Amino acid sequence: MKMPTERILIADHDESFCASLKTLLQSQGYRVLLASDGFSALEAFEREFPDLICLNARIPGQDGLEVLAQLRNQNRFIPILMLVDLESEKQAIEALRKGADHYIKKPIPLQGLEEIIKKFLELGKVKIENIRLQENLGGKIEELAKANLRLRETNAKLEEVSQVRTRLISLIHHEFNTPLTAIIGAAELLLHDDVKDPQQVREFLEMIHQGGKSIQSLIEDYNYLQQLEAQKATILSKTVDMGRLIYEVVSTLGVLADQKGIQLGFNRPSGIPFAFVDEDMIAKLLEILIKNAIQYTPSGGQVQVVLREEPRQIWIDVIDTGVGIPAKSLDSIFEKFYRTESKWSGSTSSSSGKGLGLAIAKQIAKAHGGDIQVESEEGKGSKFSVNIPKERFPEIESKKTELELELKDMFRRLIRMVTDILGVKSSSLMLLDEQSQELFIEAAHGLDDKAIQNIKVSLGDRISGWVAAHGEPVLISDIEKDPRFRKENNPLHEIGSLMSIPLKLEDKVIGVLNLTDPEAGKPFTEEDLKLCFIFGQIITTVISIGKRYKSIRESFIHAVTALGGIIEVKKDIGYSRLRQIARYAVALAYKLGVPEEQVKAIRWASMLYDLGLTKIDEFILKKPDKLTSDEYELVRQHPLITSEILRPLAFLSSSDEIIRYHHERYDGTGYPYGLKGEAIPLGARILAVVDAYTSMRSPKTYRAAFSPREAIEELKRNSNTQFDGNVVEAFLQVLKESFQDDLAL
Repeated sequence: MKMPTERILIADHDESFCASLKTLLQSQGYRVLLASDGFSALEAFEREFPDLICLNARIPGQDGLEVLAQLRNQNRFIPILMLVDLESEKQAIEALRKGADHYIKKPIPLQGLEEIIKKFLELGKVKIENIRLQENLGGKIEELAKANLRLRETNAKLEEVSQVRTRLISLIHHEFNTPLTAIIGAAELLLHDDVKDPQQVREFLEMIHQGGKSIQSLIEDYNYLQQLEAQKATILSKTVDMGRLIYEVVSTLGVLADQKGIQLGFNRPSGIPFAFVDEDMIAKLLEILIKNAIQYTPSGGQVQVVLREEPRQIWIDVIDTGVGIPAKSLDSIFEKFYRTESKWSGSTSSSSGKGLGLAIAKQIAKAHGGDIQVESEEGKGSKFSVNIPKERFPEIESKKTELELELKDMFRRLIRMVTDILGVKSSSLMLLDEQSQELFIEAAHGLDDKAIQNIKVSLGDRISGWVAAHGEPVLISDIEKDPRFRKENNPLHEIGSLMSIPLKLEDKVIGVLNLTDPEAGKPFTEEDLKLCFIFGQIITTVISIGKRYKSIRESFIHAVTALGGIIEVKKDIGYSRLRQIARYAVALAYKLGVPEEQVKAIRWASMLYDLGLTKIDEFILKKPDKLTSDEYELVRQHPLITSEILRPLAFLSSSDEIIRYHHERYDGTGYPYGLKGEAIPLGARILAVVDAYTSMRSPKTYRAAFSPREAIEELKRNSNTQFDGNVVEAFLQVLKESFQDDLAL
């Protein structure tokens, strides 16, 4: 019979136990190595490379669990049996977590221990043989892959791909093997050992669960990165308050920062910086960058997130006082599977250490037309800067005529405005192809750009086809309960509440406007349907005029007046009052000698200046009691919200500053920026006086309407404090000269 020749390292400070076990094992032909403390155990391991290790958890010199961790870092395959105290279940669980293959409670009969050693020596051989087979197979696959690449690519490209593949193999070996070892070890103990303690069973099951989640996360991240690189990832863009989004991510990660003793802060500009982005994707990008910053910043350090706004783009800086990045790594850190060594923790960077996080973040930024830059100095920290365009639309075919380009861009901008003002998750404009008699999506918001390109709906088919065929609107509070339609298997979105109206030109249906799922969670109402019809009228006006004029600009000018009807429905201030505000503002502008082009800007601003109030709950706007500080702050933001809603209409840029500043006070105590005197644009000073006068002349829930005399006296009383005194004086002259009938009311 052939005697075994395996080497066994016994690391235990119990000399009697070691001597007895050594004698027994040597009698069976094993070569036995002894170590009485942690340091000598590590030395013996490096010198002799044993086939199995018996390690006492309480070995002196260095904690046994720490020795276990170091052994596992050097070799993942050698079986390690942990000797633990009889009553120490926690010690046993921790040993398994750190990589032990099995634990043995002392005291144990030597014969029983010998059988366990034999069993795990055999398991170790099988494990090592499997690894060797996998490596051989992996090596052959890699050789075939490299041979194929040599036929198709240059030597430089081959070297680049080889490096990526090497990192991938290393990633799979390391990231898959670690959780798999924990899963298999815990499962074997549950299957073969008599584990009866419910708490212990739960611990083992948690190990299996966490290992499975780790593998699943790796696969999901890799697949997601592949989609991003292939430009196949679904992007659901909408207008997002970037300040709110960043604040939510920072707040969520604040717990992680607190646990490490790191100060996590957020600096944002005044106002509301909006961007047209996929909210979930940008949140993922931020989470990756901030988690990385926290991971590589020692306790007592700082991580600061800074939001900066420029006219056409948003900048987000993630700045830390961590260990920094080696200069040689700065050009490579965004490559997938690339990982840098940390000098203070010994861990590796990016998302969960997989070398995918920064690559994903980079691709998300690129998918939005932006990018990420990095500045770093070892020992002083790093700064990652993300730039994202505020607005970005897909490419349009160059073969389209200039008018078609303007129309297409027009529709995208109007649909975006519809989605924002009505507060819905998605909206779409479908036009009718007269030849095929099919509806196609001309513009959409909140739906995947690529997915909608091939959508066609025949007349009478689905809800939109039914609306086009019958020429009647559809208002569905809950599609599951509507007898006319069964729920559509729509891959673009889950429909709950829906509105769909026909678009008619000279009594002929030319398309359909669809809106789905209010963000507030409540079903659509008849009031919402009125709003929808107003937008439908705007769109048909644009189409009609666009067919007659060489420039679509005229379509905007005609359509913009119709937008005033939105405020009439949503705010209950009356369309007649909007017209009156415009009449007053224009007459006052002429009285003050304002140039004609600026008068046009004042006219548009006076029709649209309070559009932002449509984004504020009517309960707040109609509240008879004093507003809370949060409610008041929300109302104060409405000029900025209006500005962002109208931002897609580039020709209204001259009206933007009038809208933004019409609530500034002449004495500098107004909002949103606290401008003073003539620093406030004249158009905004004009609108402030006119708005105040017409507001006082209108009844409120908490007071009756002012008489003309009372309103005039109030304007005089607030001259040179709230209002520009010269503008007030000119307005009173305009009232006497041009609006005597209004004064008689």
